[in-house]
Amino acid sequence: MISTQPPAFLPAHLGALYQWSAHGELVLEQNDGGRRLFWSYGKLVFLQSDVAGEQFGNYLLRQGVLDLAALKELLSDARDERLGDKVVQWGLLSSEQRNQHLADLYDLILLNALEHPVVRYEWKDGATAANVAGGVPIALDHRKLVWQALTNLSNADSIPSWIS
Repeated sequence: MISTQPPAFLPAHLGALYQWSAHGELVLEQNDGGRRLFWSYGKLVFLQSDVAGEQFGNYLLRQGVLDLAALKELLSDARDERLGDKVVQWGLLSSEQRNQHLADLYDLILLNALEHPVVRYEWKDGATAANVAGGVPIALDHRKLVWQALTNLSNADSIPSWIS
């Protein structure tokens, strides 16, 4: 399904995907960039963003985990590995620390997806994160992730009206 009309209300759209036990990829073109939300049996399993501030390397820079020189060195490493795997192999983070940073980044990506207008969206039925992103290093707690994003919205006072 390709549409030039954005979902009328993205949180309701996400809720519908959950209720339908959707399996696929929701591609959002938003006014600040693009995001991809991967679903498996109605639950979010992976999030990906091309927004500069939502890239894992930039996120680690902002958190003070890496400096710019270390990030450039990690990115120049010719091995075809994910940045999250490299920071663990190089001893910059433990696996647990990396996973916590990724979970925090996924929370940020979803929060920003909910706060920015959707210009266009596309649903790719049956697409999986493993096919596109080469696997997921952590398991997401779908309910916690969605609840945190909804409660952290800048207009969180309107959540009761959303429910009704």
